[in-house]
Amino acid sequence: MFVRYWMTAQPITISPQSAVIDAVDLMVSRKVNHLPVVENEQMLGMVSIHHLRRFIAPGQELKAAISQTLVRAISDTTVADVMASNVVTCSPETLLEDMGELMRKHRVSALPVLHNGALVGIISESDYLRAMASLAHLEEGRRICFRTAIAGKMESFYELVDLCRKHGVELLSLTTQPIEEGTHHLVLIRVRGARVDELVQTLWSSHHNVLLAE
Repeated sequence: MFVRYWMTAQPITISPQSAVIDAVDLMVSRKVNHLPVVENEQMLGMVSIHHLRRFIAPGQELKAAISQTLVRAISDTTVADVMASNVVTCSPETLLEDMGELMRKHRVSALPVLHNGALVGIISESDYLRAMASLAHLEEGRRICFRTAIAGKMESFYELVDLCRKHGVELLSLTTQPIEEGTHHLVLIRVRGARVDELVQTLWSSHHNVLLAE
């Protein structure tokens, strides 16, 4: 799956000259944790709620909860003073798995999405989790999870496709995860058809270790 289908297009932005207190207000009112910093249609950096924690404690994001002394003290502090300027980005064509690895590697929770140098969106951890949940929990079909040895992984996949065809079962999705120190895979499939129960029984009789069938 590609970033373009899960990102927030036309994200809310802020200028580098804006006051920090305005960035706080904007994040609270629009319910976002990250603001790309843009000037003259060029992205200069990113400011997040994390950057503002040295000024605003958790639970004190609203102006009404901030003392007037603090408001005056931070009114002269601009977004440019606190933003991250060396920002990791991705493109709309970046695969979600690569985007997730970028977040993990650089320890960030959101990435601006650039196309030909222009900001076209933003994608966050919550978007990534939403995509993964969508992949694992399609509304239609039934889920079957089984374990297979990595050494025979491809043969198991070929056999699985052949068994689905023989039983007239439609294979909607397939995901895998290495387990047991890389010796086995967990395979999660979602299938649809009138003979799914027969498929499950065939998997058992074919020495597949079926862990879930619902």
